[in-house]
Amino acid sequence: MTIQRFGRNMRMAFHIVGATLLLLLCPVAAFQAGDWHWPYIVQSIDLAPDPVPRGGTLQVLAVRTYLDNCDLSFARQIESVSQPSEAPTILPEEHTSTPWRFNNRAQTLNIAIPRDFPCGSAQLRTSPSAACNWLQAHLWRQTQRPALTPFEIACGPAQ
Repeated sequence: MTIQRFGRNMRMAFHIVGATLLLLLCPVAAFQAGDWHWPYIVQSIDLAPDPVPRGGTLQVLAVRTYLDNCDLSFARQIESVSQPSEAPTILPEEHTSTPWRFNNRAQTLNIAIPRDFPCGSAQLRTSPSAACNWLQAHLWRQTQRPALTPFEIACGPAQ
């Protein structure tokens, strides 16, 4: 066997192995890429108290129906609607896996309203994202439009 023939045989073997791997991996990647569904449905959102005093706590009670086991992430911020030039208050991002114990039950989120937050109309902006498989977890997550929850800030003195 000459070196040229050996080189041709090795190239052919690499092509066969590469084509086989490609044919095996493409359906797996396509299946994972096609698995786009939102893992929960929001049934209701209730706020207490309304209006919220400055320096007080806003309680958000959310009832969700969970459909799949996914890694969830919620980025939240409070924005003043009555004074749009005011910078939003960015809250810590919440990362969780599907909380099955809260399926169709109320989850409570307590949000501290800053004392210097302007009174009047405000909104809670929640930007959710989810990863339900390895492709979404490592390359790009599913996202939805931000959910806007309006509420009022009392104009009385800060507590």
